[in-house]
Amino acid sequence: MKVNEKKTNLIFSRNTKQLSKKYLNILAGEWLLSSNIKKNYSYKVSKYHWTKKEKRLKGYKFVKKIYEKILKNLILYLNKYHETNYNNRYWRIIVNHFLLHYVCFIYDRWKMVEDIKKKISYQE
Repeated sequence: MKVNEKKTNLIFSRNTKQLSKKYLNILAGEWLLSSNIKKNYSYKVSKYHWTKKEKRLKGYKFVKKIYEKILKNLILYLNKYHETNYNNRYWRIIVNHFLLHYVCFIYDRWKMVEDIKKKISYQE
């Protein structure tokens, strides 16, 4: 079967049900590459965007800024929802681990999609 390289299939997980034999599979990173994919599918692997130190630093600053904005709004919401008036430090201790990981994860995926989208549009 001939692969349509104009259409692509973006892969973020090892779930093989997402792979396509009709379209070019773009893997979000090296960690998704397996011998099954190498043998049976047409694919390209996207380079990871955190390899350059400047990008990591810029990303960290952006994530920290977004985290603080979300935390500020979340604290207001949580105090209102729970009918309390706990200070910022209290809520930061409670939600920090989850919120920071969540914001980093979403930013990471967003940057991956953004980088892949740029590379695909350059190829057309």
